[in-house]
Amino acid sequence: MIEFMPLQWLFSHPAAGSFTVETDRTLAVGLSQQVLSRRLQATTKSGEVFSARFLRAMMSNVGMEAKSTEDVGQWLTHFGFEGICDKGLPEAWGPVSIAALQGNSKILVELVTRGASVNLASKTSAYHFMAEAGVTPLMI
Repeated sequence: MIEFMPLQWLFSHPAAGSFTVETDRTLAVGLSQQVLSRRLQATTKSGEVFSARFLRAMMSNVGMEAKSTEDVGQWLTHFGFEGICDKGLPEAWGPVSIAALQGNSKILVELVTRGASVNLASKTSAYHFMAEAGVTPLMI
């Protein structure tokens, strides 16, 4: 599964699936939110820009952060990008990749309309997120 869809785990919400004890569903979501929140704090503090962007994007997928920001400038600032064509180096996860990961279609449309590339492939692998080199925003 990982060889064909290296980011598949991103689309499996912690509350999805069958739980033997229904109250475990709430516990799983709460635990996921705590882990993401603490990891984001640590990566932000240590200056791990890619990891912080990745985790911040994932927070909306577990109900921690709304995708409501429709202003591209605010969104870029929130994720620490310098502009629409910021290549997110050295990993090359630019604004389009992060918006795709977040599932923020409004921001994606605006970024592409303003000239951001959907063909920018990631340059390095981030194995702790199962993010492989060579992934484009179209693959997310």
